[in-house]
Amino acid sequence: MYIKATLEESPTISITFDLWMSHGHEDVFSIILHYISGNWESLTKSIGLVKVENTNGPALHDALEQHLAEYGCGQKLLACVVDGEQHDKVYSIIQRHRKP
Repeated sequence: MYIKATLEESPTISITFDLWMSHGHEDVFSIILHYISGNWESLTKSIGLVKVENTNGPALHDALEQHLAEYGCGQKLLACVVDGEQHDKVYSIIQRHRKP
């Protein structure tokens, strides 16, 4: 509840995410929000560590969509930072949710 409450106070968010491979050779997608609270506190909160069946664009898109919707922050997306390898896989996500 704390994350959702502080997200309501913030007009915009930024996200970072990365793909990891577990010791069991499973792909894991981490999603991290960065935002400013109503008290001007810089916050960084992990909202997902998701096992994905594959690392193609649609699978990552679905995982990110689900978590942004769960936290009610999809329309607040201002910026996203990813490494070069993942850029093409997530570009459509950013374009759909980028705040004008």
